Amino acid sequence: MTPQLEGTLEILQVDLAGRQLRLALERRGPQGAPLWVLLPALSTVSSRGEWKALAEAVGDQRQLFSFDWLGFGDSDRPAITYVAALLRSALRAVLSFLRTTTHQRPTVIATGHSASVALGLAAEWSGLWQELVLVAPTLARPSADDDRLALPAVPLVAAACRDTLPRTASLPAQHQLAGAAPDAAASGVGRARPAHAGADPRTAAAGQAPRGTLCQFGVRQWWP
Repeated sequence: MTPQLEGTLEILQVDLAGRQLRLALERRGPQGAPLWVLLPALSTVSSRGEWKALAEAVGDQRQLFSFDWLGFGDSDRPAITYVAALLRSALRAVLSFLRTTTHQRPTVIATGHSASVALGLAAEWSGLWQELVLVAPTLARPSADDDRLALPAVPLVAAACRDTLPRTASLPAQHQLAGAAPDAAASGVGRARPAHAGADPRTAAAGQAPRGTLCQFGVRQWWP
């Protein structure tokens, strides 16, 4: 294995799908710094290396932790059916490992389809992580006459969120980290405050975050 984030490599043995499987982990930054867990997007080229630009921008201000999903990158790739429950179990194993080794409540930052996996653990884990930040989560487009935030195109998420999603006038714009100034990324990324901080997430209007910052949703507030 080769470091993708210029960090320290670890292997986590997990019991998934009735097998002992290995997940490739990478940790970077001071141990005493606030912990961010970076979830790579789920795609054919998924890799923890997707977060390299962010890692370089943040520097030593945060302790960063990422991993390759089962079936991707340096993690094991068994010939099994990859379903949402399996990915949730993998994420649960990683978060449990971090809870026992760091004793911190992490900020979990998920991008793309990995946001759906993280949301699937929200009811169980929202009291154990500091915040959940979704970066360009993959959502179904709303119809022209529907003023609600579009339900994610994943039954797992739709079932959990159907009655708790905030009503908004429009979807927040997708904000890309690419092209953001390093100082802006280091100072603004990971504040973990939704655009409607302090407001009722069921009724607050969606805010427009500046370009180059994370698009943040108050996901943790949706569960008691």
